[in-house]
Amino acid sequence: MKPALKGFLITAWLSLFAGAAISKELPPADDYAYVFPLSVSGESELFKLDVPVDVYRSVSDPSLRDAGVYNADGQPVPRIFEHPAGAEKEVEEQIMLGAVPLHVDESEQPEQLRLLLQQAGTGINLQLESADAERTVKARPIKAYIVDIRDIDHEFVALVFSWPEQSQGFIGRVTVEHGDNLQHWRRLGSASLANLEYDDTRIMQNRVELSGKTSDYLRITWRNMPDDWRLDSVAGIYNSQGLPANRDSMTLNPTGPDDTQREFTFEAGGYPPVDRINLVLAGENVVVSASIYSRQEENDRWRLAHRGLFYNISRQGESLQSVPASIAVTRASQWRVKLDSGVTNEPVHIQLAWRPDRLFFVAQGSPPFELVAGRARDRLENFPQKNLRGDRSIFRLLRESGDASVATPGSREVRAGPDSLEVSPARSWRVVLLWAGLIGAVLLVGWMVYSLMRDMREDN
Repeated sequence: MKPALKGFLITAWLSLFAGAAISKELPPADDYAYVFPLSVSGESELFKLDVPVDVYRSVSDPSLRDAGVYNADGQPVPRIFEHPAGAEKEVEEQIMLGAVPLHVDESEQPEQLRLLLQQAGTGINLQLESADAERTVKARPIKAYIVDIRDIDHEFVALVFSWPEQSQGFIGRVTVEHGDNLQHWRRLGSASLANLEYDDTRIMQNRVELSGKTSDYLRITWRNMPDDWRLDSVAGIYNSQGLPANRDSMTLNPTGPDDTQREFTFEAGGYPPVDRINLVLAGENVVVSASIYSRQEENDRWRLAHRGLFYNISRQGESLQSVPASIAVTRASQWRVKLDSGVTNEPVHIQLAWRPDRLFFVAQGSPPFELVAGRARDRLENFPQKNLRGDRSIFRLLRESGDASVATPGSREVRAGPDSLEVSPARSWRVVLLWAGLIGAVLLVGWMVYSLMRDMREDN
């Protein structure tokens, strides 16, 4: 679409929107419980922001349908929320990497490498080998691995390791570094790796997350591993679709255990779209099997969100915590943990993580803009914010014409206050009168039809 035509369509749509806003009443901004000032910069037609946790704690509707954006003149502006369930999903793939072991003994330096230059035609091939590759090295321990990734275009987000079966369980720490040469190294990531058995359960962790862009070479070192520990393979993990998701998180304290110390309840205070969940266990060498439930409101039925194994294990100075479990996106204000097996002498804490919803709004009218949230009457009025702002085509058109600029939300301020999050009988008379009018109109029409039919029978 040509820019001139696209600009005309956007202007025409906004003009129609202005007329619709006049013809259809929308709640004033002062009717909403809370307000968040929005800071914007630049001459953009479209702005975006990731919803902060306080917004989820300010609405009465879990899907954010009672939230809107107003300009400096108190007029509502077009807005939509993009929920994480509809966003582009991450797709991870892996590629196997070649790892060169570095061996040491009493007479050698910890690291000795040999670079082989081979000329093939007009090109030169650089080959990396251990300096003692031609010797018998089975008796000497491996102190590190070097991985050459110069010919790999992918940007790795993690490494996954495999190793031969060990006679005993272990916990150790692996560190991954990178460098442009084989002398100076910079840290990329570190994590505890483990292979343990508790009762009939096997605990395996073999992944190290990486942060930052990788250079030409990787170096893998470790500590507190078994003396004969070595790697069978190293795989690089990269995202083939979408970008790594940024997640917000919070850790909740229990409101109190039950009498048996086996169940704990938690109040999130809002409805973030949780898709990762974990238990934080106090003490050392705690392993529990737990079921985690959620519900949106006090009177709702508890629904199972996840059942699995959680742990906090220490051995030889290394600690190992269970990794967050993936769950279906769940918007719940209350959570419950039930311990199915295992014992903990301390209260259990729950950790929730989520990809925040993203708000887009049109820069219509004069700034400053503000995000309002929390009006229970919106539900009774069929969510006027959503109904009037639900046209996604204009937002798609604006996003195709250029990237949205970033808006920064300020701290939450009280507007109408928490009372707006509840609908009292006195405040719902408008709805009652509306229904009374509709019922009266139906009765009137019925009476008129009945009278007409009676008169027709009398005429006959």
